[in-house]
Amino acid sequence: MVEKRVEWIDMAKGGLLFVFLGHLKTPFLATWIYTFHMPLFFFLSGLVYNHSRNYGNGITKRVKRLVIPYFTLGSGIFIVWCIIYAFQERSNAEYWYMLRDFLVQRGYWTIWFLAALFLASILQWGIVCIAKEKKNLILILSLTLCVWAFVYYRLGGVVLPWCFDVACVAQFFMNMGYLVKNTLMYESKVKFTWRRLIVLFAINVIAGFVNIRFSGHSLDMSIGMYGNEFLSMISALAGIGVTILLSQLFINRWIIYLGRNSMILFAWHSRIVIVLCDFLYGSFGLFQQHTIFEQIIYTVVTLVIILCVLIPVTEFAKDSKYRALFGV
Repeated sequence: MVEKRVEWIDMAKGGLLFVFLGHLKTPFLATWIYTFHMPLFFFLSGLVYNHSRNYGNGITKRVKRLVIPYFTLGSGIFIVWCIIYAFQERSNAEYWYMLRDFLVQRGYWTIWFLAALFLASILQWGIVCIAKEKKNLILILSLTLCVWAFVYYRLGGVVLPWCFDVACVAQFFMNMGYLVKNTLMYESKVKFTWRRLIVLFAINVIAGFVNIRFSGHSLDMSIGMYGNEFLSMISALAGIGVTILLSQLFINRWIIYLGRNSMILFAWHSRIVIVLCDFLYGSFGLFQQHTIFEQIIYTVVTLVIILCVLIPVTEFAKDSKYRALFGV
């Protein structure tokens, strides 16, 4: 029971592939993927959350698991972009702006997720403690904080340092995962059915489409963009449900591997590998026509390169004595 439970959760975490496809602007898929892919990871973090009132131990674990990898992986991105800036002959001021954005973190690079998750996990801990683990109160407090963030955006608020505003929304998805933990962690209580899958998929797509059609925006948590907040949340939760059902439909060892070893792949695929791939493609005149067929080939080729480059890097980091620095 426990082994199966872990496998389907790691299958869902393998939804990291959705992040790759979203950043590759995959035809037809990117818009749909953005309706739920980041809420999914916050939800799964809440799903595996084990509450303890010992704040000291909890904060220490979060620093080791999230903050240290943030600076290690972020430094790697920073170094690569310093080299790029040097070739582009950027001004000295631009180096300092990049360093500032890295340290302050306001939706900068893919590692914004680690900053937001760190603060969101602290907010979740505080809410669960205040609510004394009472589900109704957890829901009320979590929703209140989430609504505050939406009002903040509506009033013209910008992304705050270390994505605190994003964390206020993220903790809602984390608490939703925590609240349904007992139901989802056991296969006997939630089973895959095609009817459930079709209904949830329809809700996800329709709510997402209507949101984009009338608000002009899809969900992009990194910059605090939600369009119609109600439709965004409905679409995201339905998309999470679709992913969970699909993760119970079949088991794939490669996807499980990605779910269990996602840190380096998540952090470096976009701002290092994809950027370098695009540079090489441009240098050799590849994928410049932007037809649908060419975009699909571009996506497949780049996805293979991402995996071929970053999986060995992940394995090297795992085998080193510095693995904790990389969060693997």
